[in-house]
Amino acid sequence: MSAGLTAVACGPGQPPGVEGFSDDDVGSTDSDTDGFDTISPTTIGPTDTTDDPTDPTDPTDTTGPVEQCVDRDLGSSEQAFWSDQVGPANGNDIAGICNGDGDDFVMQWRAPSSQNYRAELFSELGAVLQLQDEAACNGIFLTCGSFDFPSVLEFPAEAGQVFTFVVEAPFGPDFFDFSVSPSGTTTSCPWGGIPSVPFTLSDDTSNGSFELGAPCGGAESPEHAYIFEVPVSGGYRFDTEGSAFDTVLYVLDSVCGGTALACNDDTIGLSSEVVLDLTAGQLVTVVVDGFGGDQGPYTLHGELIDDPPPPPPSCDGTALASQVPVGVTWNGAQTEDDSFMGCSGLVRERRFTWVAPAAGDFRFDFDGGDGAAAISVFPGGCEGPMMCDVGADPQATVITGLTAGQEVFVVTEWGAQAGAVNLTISDADAVMGCGDPLPPGVPTFASGATGGAGNDFTGTCSVNPSPERELWWTAPATGTYEISREGSAYDTLLYVRDGGCDGPELGCN
Repeated sequence: MSAGLTAVACGPGQPPGVEGFSDDDVGSTDSDTDGFDTISPTTIGPTDTTDDPTDPTDPTDTTGPVEQCVDRDLGSSEQAFWSDQVGPANGNDIAGICNGDGDDFVMQWRAPSSQNYRAELFSELGAVLQLQDEAACNGIFLTCGSFDFPSVLEFPAEAGQVFTFVVEAPFGPDFFDFSVSPSGTTTSCPWGGIPSVPFTLSDDTSNGSFELGAPCGGAESPEHAYIFEVPVSGGYRFDTEGSAFDTVLYVLDSVCGGTALACNDDTIGLSSEVVLDLTAGQLVTVVVDGFGGDQGPYTLHGELIDDPPPPPPSCDGTALASQVPVGVTWNGAQTEDDSFMGCSGLVRERRFTWVAPAAGDFRFDFDGGDGAAAISVFPGGCEGPMMCDVGADPQATVITGLTAGQEVFVVTEWGAQAGAVNLTISDADAVMGCGDPLPPGVPTFASGATGGAGNDFTGTCSVNPSPERELWWTAPATGTYEISREGSAYDTLLYVRDGGCDGPELGCN
């Protein structure tokens, strides 16, 4: 039976193509390989079923098991080349970050030596190259190829390091040529890492490299670059105050490359300062460079300028049944403590855990009774990121998507004057009833008048041409419920239907 009830009361496009390839190029290699190791299409091609490149037991694989999302293992040669087509047969295994999402062709490659490499992608319809660290379908995103023809990226590698190249085709099926080979350059990026904030680092760029630059300068000077993994989301300030030369300071997205997120020259005299918002877990590169060839000793400072986030709540919580809908009602005087301050300043709280019974979007409703309400949902556990809502009506609501079996942590908060309070978790995509919603949970109450309303429905226990009001409500848990018109000012008729106004009748009185 559907959990939704309806109660009725009455009186008795795509971009231009780029010059590209013919169908004969698919799964083939150029006869002039210029020293590239090639993979013969007579051995493995896009329609050849004798050798599955995603089979972990493939005898040609010398680099270890290949994950199921990998369409081609390129081995560990210094130079490798592959031509193919990307389309629906490949599927969409890895989210496109660089220029839209679509079907993707995934290639795995192990660097044979420590040096810089260059990857090139020639595509017919504008597919873009995406680079990820590790031989994993969910490996760490590193950088994007250039948004031109060909799509090019250069990257440093350590001997034995495994990379995943993703040919992302957001504009539909596409033909492509791909190659990877040594770039012939050396790298000093990163120069170091930033372990935490606040910090102060001192060094001299005179022994740096000329690899990086940004819109505000730096191409003519040597630089030092530092990798920073953002510990918490918030605003950050970096500056070079106290340096001995005309500095340029910039922050790049990802590792040793990517888009310039912030860039500055000469905020504090000849010293530089950047302020930007960063997200917890984000990898960025902070670069100390020089203007117009300047170089020398520098001091780099960094700090979090926002207030640090509140500590996570205590991770203990009442376990709710892994079903939808599910709900619990309790007296507002019953509170656990007031340890969590990350969503509201309300003085009472209670914590819960719940496991999604299936994949989908779920709705978390908290009714604060006679006062304000707040709800915080932690999809990744009590120490992960949260979603928060504060309601003064007095309902607070969070809707989020979850996978089957995913455990979430929920914190409810309410005021000191509350009566009965209620938490309900339901399917956000469920078809609701018709009419006006009743407040969720139990007990619940609504008042109004039928005068002037329509006369659209009839119950089985009476036929009466009187106006009616429709109300819908979702049961918070499996059980027997009493629905009453007590306190009404006239001889009323009440009937309940399953789902919507046109659903089967469950009761009439």
